[in-house]
This record gives sequence, structure tokens and C-alpha cells, in this order.
Amino acid sequence: MEKMKKLISILILALFFVSNLPTAFPKEIKQIEKQEIEVKINPIKEQLVKEREFAEIKREKLQTTPALEEEKLEKFRILEKEKLKQVMKLNEEKLIKLFELNESQIIKLAEIKTNELRKIISLDKEKINKITNLNEKQLEKLSSLDRARLKRFSELIENNLNKELQKIEIKKADPKLLFKKRIISQQKIRKAEERFQTSKQKLLELKKELDNEKKLLKIAQEKNDEDAVKEHAKKYLLTAIDAIINHLEKIKSKIQQSQNIGEEKALELTKDINLKIEELEGVKSEIEDISTKEEIRKAAKTTNAVWKRTKIKSEFYVMVLVNKKIEETIKRSEQLEKKLESILTEMEEKNLNVKNIEEKLTKFSEKVDEARTRFKQSQEKFKEAKSTGIIIDLQKLIIESKSLSKEARIALREAHAILTEIIKDIRDLDKEINFEKEREEEQIIIEEKEEKSKIDVEIEGFLKLSQQRLVDSLIKTLNQTKTSAEIEIGVKVKDENLELKKEIKGTLTKHQKNLINQLTDNLEDIEDRVIIKIESENEVSQ
Repeated sequence: MEKMKKLISILILALFFVSNLPTAFPKEIKQIEKQEIEVKINPIKEQLVKEREFAEIKREKLQTTPALEEEKLEKFRILEKEKLKQVMKLNEEKLIKLFELNESQIIKLAEIKTNELRKIISLDKEKINKITNLNEKQLEKLSSLDRARLKRFSELIENNLNKELQKIEIKKADPKLLFKKRIISQQKIRKAEERFQTSKQKLLELKKELDNEKKLLKIAQEKNDEDAVKEHAKKYLLTAIDAIINHLEKIKSKIQQSQNIGEEKALELTKDINLKIEELEGVKSEIEDISTKEEIRKAAKTTNAVWKRTKIKSEFYVMVLVNKKIEETIKRSEQLEKKLESILTEMEEKNLNVKNIEEKLTKFSEKVDEARTRFKQSQEKFKEAKSTGIIIDLQKLIIESKSLSKEARIALREAHAILTEIIKDIRDLDKEINFEKEREEEQIIIEEKEEKSKIDVEIEGFLKLSQQRLVDSLIKTLNQTKTSAEIEIGVKVKDENLELKKEIKGTLTKHQKNLINQLTDNLEDIEDRVIIKIESENEVSQ
């Protein structure tokens, strides 16, 4: 009986507990039920929103492009709203080309900005297929390229394409330094220009003096007036040196006001020019003290040797100035192409036919690319010229470098003529386009990294073939042993004595040391001055 009572008590307690369960967890149960309903409803709701957005965007596109087939747009249903909007900015022809791709290709290309997508979709299907196989980073780099390089890169086989893309860097530009290497105040530019004009005017006067002294010297020689010959020969030499100095001052002024040359490079060039002027002032002082015919003959020989060396160096300085200007013009042209791509996208959004303008923009891009190629070739020849002391080779390389530089300038002029036509066509087609408006793409710059040279060589003065071969052998062995070193060998004749300067930084092999010793011994028969600088940036061999 007692057991029965206990059992009944337990059952009553259990019933009481169960009856109280709903009131114990009402909020928790309702929350769970709500979440279950939301889990079921949300995907449906999201799908309905997506369908509605797609229908709206599709309707807008069909209104602006009535010739477009509605069923072709259905393929783009897979895209998210923002990507879909971006794709729908394309014109009918480009949308149809995009439609012909598979879904994964469409999704991949939709990640690209409209300006860049327009360029890619204009390529043939084989190139587009190759491009869609690239990874995200590679695709970003390739799509950022101008039309000419995009086409050229897309024609490469896969391995070569990957190598070329590794050289491409995308950078956010500092608006102040977009086309400049440094900022120079207007006051400094003005003062440098004043110095340039002063040197220019002085040089013209000195040239007249030279012509006059040359005539007077000839008259003195015809009269066999030895004193007059010495006087006018001396004056001629002094005037010639002043003319060379003013020529260098003129170049220095241009370097000091150029914003296309970086600060470090400008200081290096200025220092080098000042050393040349200092050397010339020294020769001038020596000439002022001479009196005999023999001394004048030696002074004339020295002046001629210095002038031959200085003339080559001054050619190098001028080539740096010219090349930096070409480099700036190429950069400006690249940024202009970006601006025009953005403008054409805006015009296509208005359903304007820009096909003819696009064709001209492609030609513009090709001309800029031609200039870029010629400029690189010119730079290579310039570098070769600096590394030889053989006068015939040196002169040939300078001519070739200048010729390629000229071809680059011609290509840029032709590009500018096409640009003028493009701007006129745009204005005729759309009066509302704002060319002054800054667009996001214009703040992005594309840099193509050049393979860094392992060894830089600069030779000032003239060498014999045997001497040049020793320099070449030294360079070859530095490359082979992957040696990092800085070598400077300087030899000059002063008062008929030979002065030798030799500085070496880095650990060289016995063979390399022997080559340097052979070279310095071999330079003992020079008549003027030679400076050989070699900088090797290879890793030090173990």
C-alpha cells in the first residue's frame, strides 16, 4: 500500500512538470520556430528580389537597346546586381560576344571594370578564352593594360604571357608626381632658365670670337708673324675652352629645371658636369701661363683631347634630357588613353555609336606602343654606348640611339594627330562630355618592370681594342662568378706623367684581379684620360 502511494505521488509530480513545460520555455520555442520559418523563407525572398532586380535591369536595357534579343540577356541572370549593372553598360555587339561565352567565363569577366571589359571583349574568341584561364591577379594586370599591349600580350603562349605579366605593376599614382620625378619651385625653374639663356647668349658671342680669332690666326700665319701667331693661337684656345664651359653650363641649367629627372640623378649629372668644368678651368689656367710655340702646340693637343671626351659626355647629358621628355610624353599618352576609354564607356551608356572612335583609339594606342618600343630600343643602345671606349663603336651606337629616339618622337607626333581627331569626333557626337573631369582610372599607373641589369659599365675616354677586350673579359667573369663589386679605374696624363687611380669594393677572384692589373698596365700608353666604372649587383659567390 505504501509503495502504491509513492508511485501515485511520483506520477502526479511528473504530470505537474509536463503541464508546466510550455510556460517554462515559451520564448525559446517561439524563437526556434521563427528561425525555422526564416530559414525556409529567406532563400525564396532573396530569389524573388534577385528576379525582380534582373527583370528591372533587363527592361531598362531593352528600352535603350530595342534590337537586342531578350532571350540573350537571360544568360546574365547568374550575375549579382552590381556586376549585372556593369555588364549591361556594354553595347549590343559586345553583349552578344559576352553571351557566347560559358557561364564561368561570364562570371570571371564580370569582375572587371566596364572600361577594361570593353577592351577584352573586343578581342577574338581565342584570345578571350586564353584570358579567362588567368587567375584573378593576372587578369587584373592584363585588363589594366592599354589596347596595344593587351592585344600583344594576349597573342603570347601561356608561359610567355605569365612571364610578361610578372613584370607588370599596378600603382596608385601621386597626382602631383603623375608625370614628374620631382617637384621644383617655379622660382628655381625661372632662375635656371635665366642661367640657360645667359649661357646660350654667351655661347653665341664666343662662337663669333672663335671665328674672328681663327681668321686673325690665319692672317698671322700667312704673314709669318710668330708673335701674332702665338697670341691668336692662345686666344683661340682660351675662347674654345670658354665655349665648351658655356655649352656645359647650358646643359646643366636644363637639368636643374627638368622635373622629368629624379633628384638623385639630377645631382649626379650636375656633379659630373661641375667636374668637367673644373677640369676645363684647369686647362685654361695652364694655357694662360704658356708662351712658347711648343707649349701652345701641346696645349692645343690637350684642349682637343678634352673637347673630344667632353663632346661625347655632353651628348650623353642631352640624350638623358631628351629621353626623359619622351618618357613623360609616353606616360601622358597612356593616361589619356585611360581617360578616353572611360569617356567611350559613358557614351555607350547613352546608346551612342562609338565604333569609329574606338577604331581610332586602337590606332592611337598602337602608335604609343610603337613609341614605347622604339624608346626602349634607344635606351638599350644608349647603355651600350656608355660601356664602350672604342670611338667607332661609340659613335655608331650614339647615332643608332638618337635615330631610335627620333622614331619614338615621330610615332608620338602621329599619335597626337590621331588624338586630335578622336577629341573632335567625341565632341561632335556628345556635346555634354566633360574632358576635364577626373576619373578614377586616371589615378592608376601601369609600370613595366625592366629586368635589372646585373652589371653597369661606364667608360669615359677612348680605349684601344686590346684594352676594351680586357674590360669585356672582366665583365664576363664577374657575371660568371656572380660577384658583387664596385670597380673604378682612372688614368690621366699630367705634366707628361701618368696618374693612376684604382678603387675596388668587393671580393674578387684571383683571375679578376689579374685582369684589372693587366688593364691598368695596358692603359699606360693613353694620351689623355680614361675612367672606367663597373658596378656589379650580382650576389657574392660563395
